[in-house]
Amino acid sequence: MFKNYLKIAWRNIRRHKGYSFINMFGLAMGMAAAILILFWVQHELGYDRFHKNIDNLYIVGARIYMGKEVKNWSHVPPAVGPALKVDYPEVLNATRMYRLPDITLRYQDRSFDENILTVDPSLLEMFTFPLIQGDKSTALASQHSIVLCESMARKYFGNDDPMGKIIRLNNAYDFLVTGILEDVPENSWIQFDLLVPISFCEELTGDPQYLDIWDNYSFRTFVQLREGISFKTFSQKITHLITKGKGRKFGEPYLRPLSQLRLHYLGYGGGHSQEVQAFIIIAFFILIIASFNFMNLTTARSGNRAKEIGLRKVVGASRYQLTKQFYGECIIQSAISFVIALIIVYTLLPVFNTLAAKHLTFDFLSSPKIIPSILGVVLFTSLLAGSYPALFMAAFQPISILKGVRMGNSNSARFRKILVMIQFVLSIALIASTAVISLQLQYMQNKNLGFEKEQLLYIPLKNETHQNWQPARDAMLRNSNIVDASLVSGVPTGIYNNNAGWSWEGKNPDTDPLISKFYVDFNMLETFGMEMIEGDFLSRDFISGPTSSGGHIIINETFAQIIGLEHPVGARISNWDYQHTIMGVVKDFHFQPLYNDIEPMAIMYDPDKARYLFLRIRPESISQAIQHIERVHSQFMPGFPLEYHFLDDEFAQLYRNEQNIGSLVRHFTILAIIISCLGLFGLAAFMAEQRTKEIGVRKVLGVSETGIILLLTREFAKWALLANVFA
Repeated sequence: MFKNYLKIAWRNIRRHKGYSFINMFGLAMGMAAAILILFWVQHELGYDRFHKNIDNLYIVGARIYMGKEVKNWSHVPPAVGPALKVDYPEVLNATRMYRLPDITLRYQDRSFDENILTVDPSLLEMFTFPLIQGDKSTALASQHSIVLCESMARKYFGNDDPMGKIIRLNNAYDFLVTGILEDVPENSWIQFDLLVPISFCEELTGDPQYLDIWDNYSFRTFVQLREGISFKTFSQKITHLITKGKGRKFGEPYLRPLSQLRLHYLGYGGGHSQEVQAFIIIAFFILIIASFNFMNLTTARSGNRAKEIGLRKVVGASRYQLTKQFYGECIIQSAISFVIALIIVYTLLPVFNTLAAKHLTFDFLSSPKIIPSILGVVLFTSLLAGSYPALFMAAFQPISILKGVRMGNSNSARFRKILVMIQFVLSIALIASTAVISLQLQYMQNKNLGFEKEQLLYIPLKNETHQNWQPARDAMLRNSNIVDASLVSGVPTGIYNNNAGWSWEGKNPDTDPLISKFYVDFNMLETFGMEMIEGDFLSRDFISGPTSSGGHIIINETFAQIIGLEHPVGARISNWDYQHTIMGVVKDFHFQPLYNDIEPMAIMYDPDKARYLFLRIRPESISQAIQHIERVHSQFMPGFPLEYHFLDDEFAQLYRNEQNIGSLVRHFTILAIIISCLGLFGLAAFMAEQRTKEIGVRKVLGVSETGIILLLTREFAKWALLANVFA
């Protein structure tokens, strides 16, 4: 019987090539979209799942008490990790991480600025980062050992064996290559290209106690708990580990599972679970739209098979057998559609990777867990698309068919209209979602940040050449293409240098705000194009004059509102043992991503703490300005590569994930519309074919082509307009 069903299905496909193509190609596009989304979802759900110890790995966060306000931080002091490992038997292992930005690495004539991750050697024991060369138990044992990822090894050493070679850091420290790691997977929360021992931080800072302090919340810390230990119970046990000054509790450590950081914890760069849910819903919508197309065309054409069904029932075929036959035909068409879908996926995967900024591969063997999901998509589509047609056509009464009563049109017309309306409801809902995402992206890109980010270029500074940056800045300003320049301590895409302990007259004792600190020189206001609300900006007259002993600062509007004075200029304010006088109030500006509210800030004069040189360039002379910057840089900082960034590009990079998500939603929405219109086209073509005689009579009576088109589209247009209301 199966062979017979297969023959019948194939004959129907060949006999009605146009409708079969619309049916199967619509299903194929729906399946292809769902499979691509499954690849993306699996990639997101698979974050960090490659670690063998994933179920026992946790990051240590800190709950910080600022008066009555409580903040959750993803960083803790460096002394926390060793204390947890030594004092708590539940902890099997611990490692700390601290990123060193803009470190110059040199090997022979190759020199680049890199971000280096300093870690405890136990990282290679706790996490599954496989070594290609070297021994994980000794690779980071020496303070001047360095472990490179495979791509980084090729970058510096080409095809040579890097093991045992010397690579130089900041033209001052020699490091021995002791290991080569496989490149870190893209879906790893921890990302790095180079590892050095965290003990190097003490040498770099010149402070032998740097890793033993309890008041520097700058270190990522991970622990591996022993089997069977509840991280929630353990979090409660360690709440009193951190104290600060005079016995006042400042922070409480707690644990968060590494396996959940990507999806559920926004403060850790995660919170992507809603995106995953949204794309699963989009895949579901697209499959429904494609399946409804199949239902519409199949039920519309059911009348053409009425005689076949009647004869089969007359000769003894049961309703169950006919249902099984039509389900079988649907599954066969779905299988053909699935093959076409795989071809589409294979063809479009590079484009999809570009849109999603991923590196997904069409390799089911390396990702066997996705196979059941894909088969589930095929089965779901087959059952959904074939259910109503099979049950509907199997219910035809042979007596009505043999009497010549036309089946399949009047009985199912209302159902087809409902399906069309549902298709357009889903499509229009996706269009609305795309519009909202686009508006959000436009808002983020065009939001007034409180300063002018265009044509603002910055250069990371090296501590080893810090004494040269003042004369270098002056030399750069001699070029007319460079409008202004300023030395500052942070980039306003994320300034997180802050502390508590601020006091002023009339302060509420329950208020202890966390104040961000921004160290600048005199030119910062003009370079960034900011605006003063009250008072004056920092100037040489005040900093070097007789009143400088008080320590003048600038505060932002948010800080002024917390202080509560209508005119705070001239007011005295202290931070622990340091006294300051408020010299002016600057208009609020965004110095963190737009996800964060503008926090209180204090701007202080101290170019010695500057880490970046900002340059404002004339928009019509960017290339000439960069050439001048390169010449000055090579003159004052020989041996160090020039690295520069445009601030507007950095802000765009902040929201790259949102842009990628918006682009994906937009393209899948277009696909859903195409599938809907494809089915509508097939349905309209079939109705036109069924009404050929009526159309001929109407044209003979003088109806124009426009009138015929309106006649055929009026019913669908009515339901499509109604769909807009529901959507």
